[in-house]
Amino acid sequence: MVAIREVHGQKLFKVFLDLPYVLHEKDSYWLPPIYSDEKGFFNKAANKLFRNTESLLLLAFKNGEPVGRVMAIIPFSYNKRHQLKDVRFNYLESTEDYEVTEALLNYVSEWGKNRGCTQLVGPLGFSDKEPQGIEIERNDDTPLIITYVNFPYITAFLEEYGFEGYKDLVSFGIPVPAEYPTEYYEKYKTYLPKHSGLKILAPKTRWTVWKYLRPAVNLINELFVEIYAHNPLSKKDMNALVWRFALLLLPKHMKGVLNEKGELVAFVIGMPDFSKGIQESRGKLFPFGFLKAFKAMKRSKELVLMIGGIKKEYRNIGLDYWLSIEIYNTIIKDGIHTVKSHLILDENRKTHAKMLKFGGFINKRFRIYKKDII
Repeated sequence: MVAIREVHGQKLFKVFLDLPYVLHEKDSYWLPPIYSDEKGFFNKAANKLFRNTESLLLLAFKNGEPVGRVMAIIPFSYNKRHQLKDVRFNYLESTEDYEVTEALLNYVSEWGKNRGCTQLVGPLGFSDKEPQGIEIERNDDTPLIITYVNFPYITAFLEEYGFEGYKDLVSFGIPVPAEYPTEYYEKYKTYLPKHSGLKILAPKTRWTVWKYLRPAVNLINELFVEIYAHNPLSKKDMNALVWRFALLLLPKHMKGVLNEKGELVAFVIGMPDFSKGIQESRGKLFPFGFLKAFKAMKRSKELVLMIGGIKKEYRNIGLDYWLSIEIYNTIIKDGIHTVKSHLILDENRKTHAKMLKFGGFINKRFRIYKKDII
């Protein structure tokens, strides 16, 4: 029989944090989350994302041993803004035992129903800035950074539980050609003379990165309003995101466009894929794991496009081509052979078309599920 316990106190909190590392100990594909990040993220007192939500951390035990975990969230602000009655689940882990997953999800469903929720959705956290969805397809053996890697049987368990697919997200892989495509270079030359007040931002120092990261995050807040699960970032949330990018970002992998007033109107941020270093360090960056992460970044021949955007009034004037040329000129010197996108909603066909134009292919597919719990 499976027993479910709510996580209270440091002892159970540590069990909750440690369980994925135990379950995935022999899983060579698994990408461990960064342990120090996890401690801060799940700490309700420290993590401001818990504001305007009600949440629950759960552990499943069988014969006295921990065998599963999950987080439940009711995002009051998001639900109110979008007229929803959703309870979300995320960070689901389970042994290969359907009863464990079933017991965890039953508890979340009842907890949500008792608070007026009518739909169970997940895997999904506070917002789209966290790992979301279950990986259901993959075309290579390298996990995507800042995604949650699950055992394949979890997908089968969710479908057995009665979930149906709700939102798919995909990652594209784009082989880097020996030369930038002439067709797109010609488009760039056609568009840009009409907008001579614009200039490229190509940081060479971390100080310049710091200077423009905050405007970039502001632009994310402005542009992502209509993106599913996006929650507007507060100043504190912005600062946390800026810190995360600033510590890992190499200046040459941030490109932007400034208008005649010096305002950031478009940008893209890439990051060398350092997943191998995280795997080797098992997610423990301290005291010496960070050296493996930085070593992996230096050796990586793959660049992950983490985030980017173009201000609405500056779209369709060739800025996407300009940014792609700047990124291309940087990575070709470094011997990068593949560019990967981070997760893009499957319904975002405009972005899909751009990825395919540049020779991209769907590399991974993740799925968010839903189920009525009335």
